[in-house]
Amino acid sequence: MKKIGTILALGVAFLLGSKAGPKPYAAVKRLATRLRHTAVVSRPIEGAANHAADIVRERGMAVTDRMAEATYRSIAGSEPIEATVVDVYDAKD
Repeated sequence: MKKIGTILALGVAFLLGSKAGPKPYAAVKRLATRLRHTAVVSRPIEGAANHAADIVRERGMAVTDRMAEATYRSIAGSEPIEATVVDVYDAKD
């Protein structure tokens, strides 16, 4: 990970310090695009994205439940009744 940071820092420094026009920028952009699509780089990025999506989905369901309970309490003035929750992501056809 340290090497990737160094390479990125050098790339940014090159782009900011370059006065050679758009050609060096285009070359670095092509290299970065190719590097992004290699398995070494794409797997950790996709893994982190999937992990973040799982957390958002999990926490989102909890927030939705709390908001539904609070809304029910404010309208009905009492505790909500027990309900069965169906997860649409796990539903079978």
